Amino acid sequence: MINHNFIGFVSQNIAYKDNDAIISVLTKDGKKTFTAKGIQKITSKNAPNCRYFMISEFITQSKSEQSNQTLKNACCLKIYKRPFDDLLVSTSFLFIASLLDKLSDSINGYDIAIFCFEKLDEGIYPLIVLNHFLKILTAGLGYQSNLSGCVSCGKKNHLISFDFESGGFICNECFDSTRHKKINSSLLNEIYSFLKSDELYILSNDDALSIFKMYCSFYVDVLNLFVKNFDFVLKCI
Repeated sequence: MINHNFIGFVSQNIAYKDNDAIISVLTKDGKKTFTAKGIQKITSKNAPNCRYFMISEFITQSKSEQSNQTLKNACCLKIYKRPFDDLLVSTSFLFIASLLDKLSDSINGYDIAIFCFEKLDEGIYPLIVLNHFLKILTAGLGYQSNLSGCVSCGKKNHLISFDFESGGFICNECFDSTRHKKINSSLLNEIYSFLKSDELYILSNDDALSIFKMYCSFYVDVLNLFVKNFDFVLKCI
């Protein structure tokens, strides 16, 4: 038997047969999937270390490098505490893990996930963290907004809207009421500063919610992705 050793966090846990589970873990080297036999039993020694909201070290076994892996041992290295006390925080953890699990074939988001988990556990307002995560994720999917002026004509003044689908800001002359929504100048300035910054940008709670809903519309209505994930977060706010 070949032993495999890796560190990461659980991104998916699916019940399998009577007491087993198929578990996916995101690591620095991508997603690892294995069968955890008997993990649903109360007496399972590995169950407490294979939960969400923690970083664990996993040892699995397989007959060959290509064959399916089975969990041998799991050891918790770190537990994030705030998700156990705050529903929106726990929902945000699951939101990040779930999206990265679904995109694991094209994006390795382990480092940004850990950064966001740390900020959530520090008490940063969850939507601020989720917006930062979505900004990185959106760029990783190849959608980059134009911040130099109106996305249609290049005009730098009289900007009255912003739209992820259109690709950036929209001026009053290019504004289409059937596609765009007018946005007040204060929020437009915050959108610009938020998208321009490479760091975690601190928004007011109201502005954070507005931007999160814009991402929601883009992913759900335009890309038809992660509908249930966004709905789940919005219901917890």
